[in-house]
Amino acid sequence: MRRTDLDRHDPYRLDETDLVAHLLAQRAQHPSPPVTDDRLRSAGLLTGDWEDGAA
Repeated sequence: MRRTDLDRHDPYRLDETDLVAHLLAQRAQHPSPPVTDDRLRSAGLLTGDWEDGAA
């Protein structure tokens, strides 16, 4: 684990490696639900234009 001057003053501060490891472990325990067309539409990210062939 890499430590910087700031880390020495704050023992609770995570470096990037620790943060990424923590986030990956958290995601493995609580995976996101699959992305579906319905979820994209409800988020306003899918308008349906592509379905009609109008790009």
